[in-house]
Amino acid sequence: MQRYASLIKQTLRTLRSTNDDVTKAELFDALRETADDFESVKHQYERLRKHGEIYSYPSGGVVVVRITEDRL
Repeated sequence: MQRYASLIKQTLRTLRSTNDDVTKAELFDALRETADDFESVKHQYERLRKHGEIYSYPSGGVVVVRITEDRL
């Protein structure tokens, strides 16, 4: 599961390098392409969110995702 946490965070950082806001849909699309077990990645995403390692919020009709440690 830790590898999925790293994959999620690295994918978020990569997407943010080209666009300041990364939507949950964009993140999940990118993860579908790279992860061998997308269902496990989704479970890890929820775990990271529940533990405060990443956070999401609504913005302009979409859900934006950020890494907590990058904002502190």
